[in-house]
Amino acid sequence: MKKNILTALIVISFISPAFSQGRIDTNERLFVKRIEQNAYGNRWNFDGKESLEKLFFGDFNAYVEFFCSEMAETSFRVLKKGLFYTLEIKYVTNAKEVDEAFEKKTKHYKVATRAVPISSQFAERLHKRMFFCIDNFKATKAPPNISRLVVDGYWVTFRVVTDEAVVWSLKIDNPSENDAEKMANLCLKIAADVRYNVFHESRSFESKYMDELKTNDLNIYNSVKQ
Repeated sequence: MKKNILTALIVISFISPAFSQGRIDTNERLFVKRIEQNAYGNRWNFDGKESLEKLFFGDFNAYVEFFCSEMAETSFRVLKKGLFYTLEIKYVTNAKEVDEAFEKKTKHYKVATRAVPISSQFAERLHKRMFFCIDNFKATKAPPNISRLVVDGYWVTFRVVTDEAVVWSLKIDNPSENDAEKMANLCLKIAADVRYNVFHESRSFESKYMDELKTNDLNIYNSVKQ
C-alpha cells in the first residue's frame, strides 16, 4: 500500500468506497470514517482528533486507540515498543466539577493515567478486531452538508495505525448498532477492568476477552500490512 494516502474526510465528500464513507441512518446517527497518513513529514497528523481526544492522546497516534467522549468513562490506547506492548488508560478525575463550573472547557479537565503490560497476542488481536470493526462499518446513504461531527449524547472513536504508517479511524455517536456497539462495550469493559484494579494478572485478564476479540475475516487486514 502506498504511503502517500490522502486524507479522506467522509462527511464532506466521497472519494472512493474503500477510502471514505459517511452517512446518517434512519435514526440520524452520525459517523466519520477516515483513512489517512500518520504524519506530515516530521509532524504527527492529528486532523482526525477532536480537542477532547487530543487532551488524552495528543502526543502521537498509538498502535490502538479507543476514546469515549463521556468523561465519566475510561479511554485507552495500546503502546508498542519493539516486541513489548502496554495498555494505557486515561480518565478525567474532575468531570463533574468542570461540567458544572466551566461548561466542559477542555483545559480545566484533570486527566489521570495508568498503564499495565499486555502480551503481544492480546495487543495484536485487539488491533485486528478494531481494524475489522472500522473497515466493515458500511454506509447506506450520503450525509448532509456538515463539516464536523456534532451530536447529542456521547461519541466514541476507534483508531489503529497499520504497519504502513496509515491511520484508520471510525468516530460514531451513541453507538447502538451491530459491531460498533459490541466493540464500544468491549473497549469500555477492558478500560474499566484496568481502572478499577481488576487487572491482577495479565493472563487471567486477557483470557476474559480473547474470544470476543476473534474475527474470521482477516484478508483485508493482512493485505494492508503487506
